[in-house]
Amino acid sequence: MNTYRHTQIGRNLMIVYSAVILLGGLYLRMYGFNCYIFSALMLVGLALITFSRLTVEVADRVIEVVFGLRFIRRSILVSKIEAHRIVRNPWYYLLGIRYTPRGWLFSVSGSSAVEIKLKGGRLYRIGSDEADKLANAIGEAISIQAEH
Repeated sequence: MNTYRHTQIGRNLMIVYSAVILLGGLYLRMYGFNCYIFSALMLVGLALITFSRLTVEVADRVIEVVFGLRFIRRSILVSKIEAHRIVRNPWYYLLGIRYTPRGWLFSVSGSSAVEIKLKGGRLYRIGSDEADKLANAIGEAISIQAEH
């Protein structure tokens, strides 16, 4: 039973990646085929498909974070969560998947996130344009898990 599901689209990221692909395509058109430019454009296209959207699902027992076409995902067991809170990421944390001084970050847009602290001390940050709703859903899932 899902208590929360939200997909966030990284529009700014999509604009930047699309502009890079367009400019690279123009370069190839004007100056001829270049395998290095073409390869770079394919990597940017793959990044566009993979990191332009982030879906977060909170169910009774698990939180699932999924990028793009479901190639990259992370599951967090609700029973392992010690605490969670809404946070703001500094601008230099940027977007995507990365390890920060505050744990693993999953984000496609903006600076709002929910930080999850697991019982072993490991930290995760899930970026969201609905950080308050996500935090509430996580709180509800923790409550339901505690009842069982």
